[in-house]
Amino acid sequence: MSWKALKKFRKWRRLLCVTNREPLTMNATATSHIATPANVRPVCIEDLPLVGDLLDDVFRRSRGVFDQSQLTDFPLIFRPENLRNNRLIVEEGRAVSHAALWPRELVCDGRRFKVAIVASVATDPKFRHRGYATTLMGSLQQQLQSYDCAILWTTVPGFYLKLGWQLVTPRGAMTELTRTIGGRISAGPYECVPFDVHRHLDAVLELYDRNPIRLSRNRSEAEQLFSLPKVSVWVASRDGRVVAYVCHAQAVNKQGITEYGGELPGIVSLLRRIAQTWTPDTNVPMLIFHTRPDLKDWVRSLDLPLSPLPSSKGINHEMVFVPGEGAFPEDVRNRLFVWGLDHA
Repeated sequence: MSWKALKKFRKWRRLLCVTNREPLTMNATATSHIATPANVRPVCIEDLPLVGDLLDDVFRRSRGVFDQSQLTDFPLIFRPENLRNNRLIVEEGRAVSHAALWPRELVCDGRRFKVAIVASVATDPKFRHRGYATTLMGSLQQQLQSYDCAILWTTVPGFYLKLGWQLVTPRGAMTELTRTIGGRISAGPYECVPFDVHRHLDAVLELYDRNPIRLSRNRSEAEQLFSLPKVSVWVASRDGRVVAYVCHAQAVNKQGITEYGGELPGIVSLLRRIAQTWTPDTNVPMLIFHTRPDLKDWVRSLDLPLSPLPSSKGINHEMVFVPGEGAFPEDVRNRLFVWGLDHA
């Protein structure tokens, strides 16, 4: 084999050795098996314990996290009715590679688009370097031909760039809140209490639906999202009416002030109340989406530092995939990623 051909072969092998959040490594013993579409099948309910073990090993236990699980952190992705959109490769009686697609409806200034979130792409370390992630993504991307676009978050954007994905830079900003900063905020005429699904769900969902850019949520979906593990939701009421809500996430996959809605003074009062629950040395990131310039102005009024928002999760890279010729409007693409609890 010529040196030029050898370099091309090595480049091809590297492409086949990546999952969406794992760094590139080489394992010469794993090249005897190459994935094919015949290896891929949808996930069924009976597979969920195996899938959970795989994903928790890759995304949780390998990072020292033992009090969270992918299956409960992303319950809508693993709902029975969505399992047909998940892809799986099984070998030796174990789930060795997985990728999921979560259909959503994007609303942007009244226009509606069929989009998908791609998530939970992972391969067991002992079964890497066989093209499994590439094969699973190929299967999902065939299905994406009927969508306006798809999005994902990743630490390895190079893998997805080679599959036709594009990086997107959000327009928002980030700051950090502390207990001390919270003490500088005026309480206002609000009753600030923890969210109660029975008392507050409809009111909070109504506030969410006022966002000009959002992913549609029905009542059942909203109930699960506002009840995610390690996510605290608070509501502010005035004269007996809910006027604002704030989500404070302390999960490995969602961190900080990740979603909010309603009138600015109510949001600010909630931030003051939530900060009272923090220890003096706590620093909490706050995501400021471009749809809330009033919140950005408020942060500036406190002389708090602002930095560009690296992604609407505050971490990782955001990417978009427009199938086929792609007629997804450029102005909408430039305003993506303000989705809070829908982050996957």
